[in-house]
Amino acid sequence: PAGAPAEERHLLESPTFRLMVVAKEMDRLTSRQLAEFDLSYAEWRVLSRLSIHGELAPWGIRRY
Repeated sequence: PAGAPAEERHLLESPTFRLMVVAKEMDRLTSRQLAEFDLSYAEWRVLSRLSIHGELAPWGIRRY
């Protein structure tokens, strides 16, 4: 903002601050989307790990 002190303007314009704002918005959107499937963020992490490294991974699925 134009009327903010120089130090505050510097913080608001820093790449770290901007990245934090983007990350927070992505987190909000992710939480909303997971709520549509009645999943918590922790449950989603477990499912994603299983699909990559565990029994749900393509090489972990056995065909009978």
